[in-house]
Order: sequence, then structure tokens, then C-alpha cells
Amino acid sequence: MHDNENYILVNTITIRDLIAQYDIQNISILKLDIEGKEIDVIKDLIIKKIFPKQILVDFEGLFPPQELVLMILSVLMKCFYKTIIN
Repeated sequence: MHDNENYILVNTITIRDLIAQYDIQNISILKLDIEGKEIDVIKDLIIKKIFPKQILVDFEGLFPPQELVLMILSVLMKCFYKTIIN
């Protein structure tokens, strides 16, 4: 049993479904601040060949393995994204 004070359940939608639902032709900016799932979403974007013009990712407060973050940055650069770490 989970402690309800530590999490909440929310409805979600995939980016592909969101694109279809609203007939989105291109994405100028995609901001990800989703508490630990940013890396999974980036990998899914690449697999599904969804390439926003800009992807803003907030890793603050997260401690993903450094090699995984570096791998994602490498994949993004291979997809011709410029990476800026602030």
C-alpha cells in the first residue's frame, strides 16, 4: 500500500496522441519538467521521430546516472540538436 501523501495520480497522454488530438503540424518548443521521466520521453520522441525545434529539459533536483544523461545528449546531438547546459 502506498502513502497518499507522497504522490498523486494524474491522467496522462502520449505526445503522439496529443499531436493527433489537436492536429499539431510542428512543435516549436517542448518543455519537460516531469519529475524523473524526462529521459524516457526524450528517448520516445527520438524513436517515434518527433523532433520539436527546441527541447527544454529540467533535470534540477534529479540524479539520473550521468552516463545516461550523456547518452541522451549524444543522441540529441546526432539528431542535429544543439545542447546547452545551464
